[in-house]
Amino acid sequence: MADKAPVAVTHLHGSFLQSQVDLVAFVAFGDASKDPVFKLADQALGGVLSDVAKSESFDGKTGQQISVHSHGKIPAKRVAVVGGGIKGEFGNPSIRDLTAMVAQHANKVGAKSVAFLVPTFGANRENALIQHATEGVFLGTYKFGRYLTGDEHKKPTSLASFGLVTDPTGKKKPTAKQGRDFTAAISRGGVVAAAINHARDLINEPAHAVTPTVLANDAVAIGKKHGKSVSVTVLDAKKCKDLGMGMFLAVGQGSAEEPRFIHMTYKPAKKPKKKICFIGKGITFDSGGYSLKPSASMEDMKVDMSGAAAVISSMDAIATLGCDYEVHVVAACCENLVSGHAYKLGDVLTSMDGTTVEINNTDAEGRLTLGDAITYARKKIQPDEMFDFATLT
Repeated sequence: MADKAPVAVTHLHGSFLQSQVDLVAFVAFGDASKDPVFKLADQALGGVLSDVAKSESFDGKTGQQISVHSHGKIPAKRVAVVGGGIKGEFGNPSIRDLTAMVAQHANKVGAKSVAFLVPTFGANRENALIQHATEGVFLGTYKFGRYLTGDEHKKPTSLASFGLVTDPTGKKKPTAKQGRDFTAAISRGGVVAAAINHARDLINEPAHAVTPTVLANDAVAIGKKHGKSVSVTVLDAKKCKDLGMGMFLAVGQGSAEEPRFIHMTYKPAKKPKKKICFIGKGITFDSGGYSLKPSASMEDMKVDMSGAAAVISSMDAIATLGCDYEVHVVAACCENLVSGHAYKLGDVLTSMDGTTVEINNTDAEGRLTLGDAITYARKKIQPDEMFDFATLT
């Protein structure tokens, strides 16, 4: 659905300052004048980095960025520095935002290739940093331009390769095992990012394009992709009624789009260590019902199915990478609209567990759909743990 950025993420060897790329980038922590990598790069560039850092008040805070032209002093045309904050507080996932910034900057300046120095925190963190750095590249270059028109939107992005460097000097040659581990970490990061970007695709599509049936078909397609390891059950309105899902069905009854209740199951080859369930809110459009939202608040209510998009897409990554747990995904998907069939204020609904609920706000549809979804999980799946994902106020 989205414009896919054809970026190849690789592991680069050798000194990052001698990399034959358009842009080299690294992270500076805190006071740049005391950062050893910053000093190394500044020396190679004849002091221009420290001059720019001073003029732009760059002090290595998280999210800061400076960029300079190399003027032929190193093979790369440009050098970018991103702030990492306090090094002792830097968590592995933090690198996602930094590589995303670098990838976006590369596209902005027309760079086709990047060498990014992964900060050093010890061998036990290296693989995780490489995985998260890879995720950042793909997440940072994500675009959804399917409905955009005009030549400015048709221009391809420049970035084609993003190399991760793990040794600033290039003197340490990775062992064969390290090479395999690095490749596996990059691959894992790509799988995770692809699942996230697929969820973004579903969320960014307009409500007429992603209906409850479309979400159900997407789940079925993921199940078919993974064969026996993933099974998918889709319940229609009749089957949901047979199960007593009075709250879920009431929310969707005002729409011409039929509700769909999705249940995906991943089972590992070996005996699972635990059974867990992800539950996603799947309101593909939320008008608020008779408790109608104002237009400005309703404009982006196509995103009220973000929880369902997240859990459905996560199953693709789980099945691709493998998991020691038995994982269930449940998504209650419908539209909350106004019509002569819509549920009303004062209605009394009966939930799947037999509890009666009086409606005093039809825009509280999330807790109704999630209530029946949680009861379904508790009764039919009986997981050790449940996690719900929802856009709620």
